[in-house]
Formats: sequence, structure tokens, C-alpha cells
Amino acid sequence: MKSVYQYIYIILFILCVFTSCDLDRSPLTSYATDGFMKSDQNAMLALTGLYHANIVFGSEEYSPSDWWSYQGLLMLDICSDNGWDRRGLNSNIGIIASGNLSAARSGATSTFWSLSYKKIARCNDFLEKLKDAVGISETNMKRYEAEARFLRATQYFYLCSFFHDVPLVEHTMTKDGANSVSKTPRDEVAKWAMNEFSEASAALPKWSEVASEGNYGRATKQAALAFKGRLQLLLRQWSDAAITYKSIIDLGDSELSPDYKALFLPSTANALSENLFVMQYDDDKCGTGMLKQFNPTMDGALGGWCLHNVTADLFEAYQFSDGSTFSYNDPKYDPSDLAKNRDPRLAETLYWNGCTFGQGIYDCDPDHNAGNGKDGLHPSYQSTKTGYMMRKYIDENYIYNGGDNNKYPAKLPIIRYAEVLLSYVEAKMEAGTLTASDLQYLNMVRHRSNMPDITTTNTDELRPLLRNERRVELALEGIRLWDLLRWDIAKDKLTGDVWGASFPNSDATTRRNQSNGKTDPKGVNRWYVGTRNFAAGPSTWPIPQSEQDINPNLK
Repeated sequence: MKSVYQYIYIILFILCVFTSCDLDRSPLTSYATDGFMKSDQNAMLALTGLYHANIVFGSEEYSPSDWWSYQGLLMLDICSDNGWDRRGLNSNIGIIASGNLSAARSGATSTFWSLSYKKIARCNDFLEKLKDAVGISETNMKRYEAEARFLRATQYFYLCSFFHDVPLVEHTMTKDGANSVSKTPRDEVAKWAMNEFSEASAALPKWSEVASEGNYGRATKQAALAFKGRLQLLLRQWSDAAITYKSIIDLGDSELSPDYKALFLPSTANALSENLFVMQYDDDKCGTGMLKQFNPTMDGALGGWCLHNVTADLFEAYQFSDGSTFSYNDPKYDPSDLAKNRDPRLAETLYWNGCTFGQGIYDCDPDHNAGNGKDGLHPSYQSTKTGYMMRKYIDENYIYNGGDNNKYPAKLPIIRYAEVLLSYVEAKMEAGTLTASDLQYLNMVRHRSNMPDITTTNTDELRPLLRNERRVELALEGIRLWDLLRWDIAKDKLTGDVWGASFPNSDATTRRNQSNGKTDPKGVNRWYVGTRNFAAGPSTWPIPQSEQDINPNLK
């Protein structure tokens, strides 16, 4: 947000004076001065506070501070079959897919719950105060209202996606009201949010208009419609979802970037019309410490703590460049060059042993010494646990501002046009109305990476191909777990042993000590990582026990 960034530096002031109650029973307060919103500048300050809410700037996050912060978005992928938390299944975020999640042992789900209702409360307070605001043009009033309604509805999208039945709070509440609110059925919450997205989209500018203002990061018409489409997919309202996604396509305002990697780099992400809505970090006061937490230790400039690891399951999801399914037994597989004959998105998304990364060569061979600044794969050290790491989002030539590695200006796409195209094809397929011409939208995404066309319209044949395309195209963008849950396959995909990279020549003793006697079922000496048992736990996130204890209506 070019024009909004000028306000972010004083956002801590706004967060102090612009608060309201949430379901954690924060006391209801108001602006420090009556009639605060008496100018466009003050209204924009308050609106910026809604966007950035509790997001941590200028430091690393140790738990999510928002659904769109790097911990809330990117680390959510380690709860899927795409990733693994280096700290294991008992970490704050890793527990979500462990099978041990419960109301009393809620991990990061408790944080997501609390942060969602704090943001909802702020949106409610803003909307109520906006009605009495003066000195704001009618055009801006409508836009500010639409943005606040959009932001509030996105919180309900996430809440009803993961927690299902949740309280629907549309107004600021007293302490007693917050402590006695009741749950609303998921479908009703989703229906309400869909209406909010519809009405917000009517008043929001298109992406091109926001870009022309230089206001990158502010809500767009397409973003509101895309979130509405996500809810329709969630509820399996296939025909309605197809209409919603087609309306975005028909706007003619977006196109796929010819450069996949550029979509995720700080210097290029904002200017690409494929990125319909992007979470903004900036250097200096609005930077982030994600590289410190995600990168390996190998490079002095980019070195980090190796938290976000990628599984062999995702590596294996990338097809060969001729469109055939990957197999270690296929002669196109070259163990000395894992990117050879593969979908180019593989090397643009991941890196592995022997890859150039930053200013050096990444060496995580398990026979090499781990610890003491080394990255050798090891069960006990601060090094990769899978042998695969995330390249996406990382500018490998980035030089820290003033040497401070908490200032990385990450840009995290929340909604991309590629997702819109793939979702449209899915909706048409599941509605039973897919035509051969509809496949052009799927193949547009594949063509960017020089992958061959998918031509079948048979649902049973197309479904696994489309789901896999969605997986690799949107890999590590925080949407995979949502997909697994709505497709009702999480219990299958997240139960069983997790494997990492193949190290066929590693020392047998090293491997035996790590594997606990596990033998790679694919026979290529992949590194054993751990075992999930998601099927033993709930598929719906339980409302935190602390909330249930205070308000029995939430049980």
C-alpha cells in the first residue's frame, strides 16, 4: 500500500486508541478523543489498523499474529502433506495435524481464534464509528465501509472453514455479551459472509484501479469475489461458485504472469495483476524476520533456523515435463539432478542438497556434520528434517537493510488469478457442466510452466489431475490444508509416515539411528521424518477450552 505505508509507522498509536471488545473479553474502549474520524487522514489511519491488526513487524514471529502473517499463512502449510515443522509435531503449529489436537491442547488454533475475533471487533467498532464520521467524501465513505466489511468477512471465512459453528458477531459487544454469545451454524455464517463479500465487491475498485493509485495491498473487487467463491467451494455450491469465479474472469482485469517466481519476490510481486490481493511487509519498520526462521544456516547473509521443511510427498507431486506422473523408477528421473525433466515449478518452489542457494551451495547430506553452523540433515540439530527447503518468497540476492535480518520486505499473495482459474474449472467439473473449452483455464496455468495440456473431461480422470495441479501451483501458499479438509481427504493424507529426500548413499548407521527401524516403502532410501495420525484427532478445530470454560454456550 504505497499511500497507506505512510501511516503504518504510526500504527502503534492507532492500535492503542482504536480497540473494542473481542471474545477474549478485552474491555470495551473507544477512541482516545471523541469524534476521532473527522478527516480522511484519520479514517485511513483507523482503516490501516484493521488491515495490519496484530501482525508483528520488525521481528520474527513465534506464533501466528494473523491469518495473513507469514507464520499464519506459510506455516499453515506444514500442517498439510506439503510440509513439516523442524520442531516436530508438538510445536505450537505442528500439533494441528498431529492427531493430538484438542480443546485443551489447542496450539496455534487458540491464537487463530483469538486474533480473528479481535479483528472482527475492530471492524465492528470501525463500521459503527464510520456512520458518524464527518469530513469524509461519500466515495471514500463507501470504499472504507466496503474494505472493513471485506476484512471482517475474511475472518469468518477462516473461522467457519476450520472451526465450523462459531459465534456470528456483527456489532461491538459488552463484556457480559461476549461471555454469553452462542454459536451460529457454519452454513449460516458462510451465507452471511458471502453476502458481505458480494456487497463489498460492488463498492471496491478493481485491481487495476488500486494499482494505478499505488495502493497495493488494499482490498480489490476480485479479492472479495474470490473469497466468496472459496466459501461456495467449501459448501459445495458448485454452480454458484462457477458463476462467481467466471465473473472475475469476465472482468478482463487480470492475467497470468509469464514469470512464476516473480509473483513471490518483494521487488516484483505488487506490480503483477495475477496477484489480486497481497499481504504487505516493507523494509525498515514494517519488515519481517521470516528469513531468519525459514532459511538454513549455510549463508551468512540469509542464514536462519530452518523451521519450514518440505516433504517428499510434495516433491513427488511435480510431474515430469512431459506430463507423466513422477516415479523414482522412471528413466527420466535423475538422482544427480532432481530438476531434470521435471515441471519447472519444482525448482522455483523448492531447493535441496547440492542446489545453489543464495551465494553458496546447500549441503544437507546426512553424512556431513550437523550443528556448529552446518546444515547436514540430523534429527537433533537446527537443520532440515526432510532435505527439502522452501525457495518461494525468498530473494536470494537480498541485502539486509543496515544488517538487520528482521527487515525483509516480504510480499505474500493471498489471492492469485491462477487460483481463480483452477477453482473455476473445479466448480464446473463438480457441477457436471464442464466442457472441453473450459479446460483452457486449467491449461493456461500449465502453459506458463511449459507443461502439456490436460484434455480429459471425464470427472473421475480429471479430478486427481486438477487437484494435483492445484497442489503444485499453490504450493506453500497456505491453502493446502484447507483443500484437504474440504475434500474430506485429510484423514487419509495426514495419517502415516512422513518421508524426506532420498540419500541412497548415506551411512547405514546414521540412517538406522534416525529411522527407528523404518524402511522406505519406495525403496530409494528416503529420509524418515516422523509419523502423523491425523485420523485419531478432530477434523474440525475445537474451540479453545479456555473459551468454553468462560462461556458454556461454546461447548
